[in-house]
Amino acid sequence: MIGHRPTEARIDLERLRANARLLAERAAPAALSAVVKADAYGHGASTVARALGDLVDAFCVATVEEGLALRAAGVTGRVLVLSEPPESAVSACAASSLEPFVEHERFVEALAGAASALGREASVHIDVDTGMHRSGVHPAQAATLAASARRHGVRVVGVASHLVRADEAPTHPTTLEQLSRFREVAARIGAPERHLLATGGLLALPEGRFERVRVGIGLYGYGPRRDDVAGLRPVLRLVSHVVRLEALGAGEAVSYGHRRPLDVPAEVATLPIGYADGVPRAAFDAGLAFWAKGVRLPIAGTVTMDQTMVAAPRGLLALGDEVSLIGDEVDAWEWADVLGTIPYEVLARLGPRIPRVVEHGTA
Repeated sequence: MIGHRPTEARIDLERLRANARLLAERAAPAALSAVVKADAYGHGASTVARALGDLVDAFCVATVEEGLALRAAGVTGRVLVLSEPPESAVSACAASSLEPFVEHERFVEALAGAASALGREASVHIDVDTGMHRSGVHPAQAATLAASARRHGVRVVGVASHLVRADEAPTHPTTLEQLSRFREVAARIGAPERHLLATGGLLALPEGRFERVRVGIGLYGYGPRRDDVAGLRPVLRLVSHVVRLEALGAGEAVSYGHRRPLDVPAEVATLPIGYADGVPRAAFDAGLAFWAKGVRLPIAGTVTMDQTMVAAPRGLLALGDEVSLIGDEVDAWEWADVLGTIPYEVLARLGPRIPRVVEHGTA
């Protein structure tokens, strides 16, 4: 246990590496990039990057700050920034050899100037909007942007886009249209690396692998669909320990608002983890349950900022016993199904108050 609060997220590096090897086999001959944005989906970006350094050849982040944090942690591999940063970030990108996605000529010009001042050559990836409509240059202007970058001495190392409906059938008309549009634009740009697919696309659309694939959620043991796992195993196990036990009778109620009395007598166990840590307040009404000693433990009352109470059969638990919130018994898909969301959100919102503890050997 790290620290003085008996709650932790255990990160199994053997499973992480096994997932990476499986995905690399699916991606071959394309190169594999590991998406470690949002603190590696709650798993710890620097820990994940160091563990995968010999299995992937690039890392993907959402912000320049995330890229700089990797550099500060000693990560020396390629780092791609998955959307165009503000112009204020050009010096940081150039100084730390970050490779941003770009969509505006003014940013490319500013980046070229910053790199020149440092005696360096900047590298970029042309971000093409093939249908997502959240970022990227219009396909008709993509080749012009690439030419401008090269004219200013910036290396265009890649052309990229992102699928809208990768979690649906690979033959969906939107997906096929994006794939066709991307091929056409990439041919006009002529960059050495084309990358369109993330985990969902890799599992469903192998013809879109091109030279590089960006995998995120798959590394951590999940896919965009429950049946996508294909041998992947969850890397994170979230556990907390019982810090208080109280026997209550049927009809008694727990936590703020006394919103739902107990149906049967139970021992109510307090766990030191709450909505400030990523257990949403809505989990009580939604019916989320945890797991201990082979028994499912329903949440017994309103989730508070720092604690969650669960109902257990009398005599099952003792002070200090471990309760599994996310793991092999109750995975992030179960949370997602109960809460009406996706595993990405469940994992990414696990807060910084939860220590990440590295484990080995359970792949």
